[in-house]
Amino acid sequence: MKKLFQLVAFSLILSSVSLEAATEKTDKIAAADVLLEQNRRIESNYQFTFHGKTFVGYPNVYSPIIFPGANKQTDIPIRTGDHFLEIGCGTGIFSVLAALEEAEIVFAIDINPDAVANTIENAHLHGVADKMQVLQGDMFDPLEETQLFDVIFFNIPFCHRDCKIDELTMLGQSLYDPEHELLHRYFKEGKIHLKEGGKLILGYSTTHGNIELMYELAKKYNWQVTLLNKVGDEVTDFITIELYEFRQ
Repeated sequence: MKKLFQLVAFSLILSSVSLEAATEKTDKIAAADVLLEQNRRIESNYQFTFHGKTFVGYPNVYSPIIFPGANKQTDIPIRTGDHFLEIGCGTGIFSVLAALEEAEIVFAIDINPDAVANTIENAHLHGVADKMQVLQGDMFDPLEETQLFDVIFFNIPFCHRDCKIDELTMLGQSLYDPEHELLHRYFKEGKIHLKEGGKLILGYSTTHGNIELMYELAKKYNWQVTLLNKVGDEVTDFITIELYEFRQ
């Protein structure tokens, strides 16, 4: 465990140099690939802290301690009694936090079987496994049409590169959204699983995503957009992190 933390700390020092210089789109992809390789080199389970709570991370799962934007994401607005769905749950941190924040029912979905196992372990770690269902599948595919939620959240892989999604590893799919397929599907399919008055929440980035396309798709699928929170500045920071709310 100690050896892994030392490796990660050293890797982050190295990556900070490349991140400072990564200003153009191609440079950002190169920097993201460096971080992805650091994530791939994790070989055993490890512990990390997120929003003051301890979680477990698995190999082959998107790591909040590797990627600089992960810890910038703010809490998801949850009301007592909400039915909450997270798409692309990864380590399960947001789903667990939703369960701890008095969501009545929490569903978490990930295409990566390692992420599913990771989320289940963190649910047990925090004593909320009884109110969580963790499913393996491609976005909304594991759900029945009758399963509806008050809040659906997707901390989307907002980096883009020119390739097909099936050309990426499971870990690569947690970082890249080729052809913006996931963004299209989230806006198109999300409405099917919302209760009346429900909302989509999207974690996105103006520096690494395509903000113009995001607004264009929101308009196409009749979503009203509200910016809930933004961390970082496009001019001075390598990455900005935003949280958007979408209502019909």
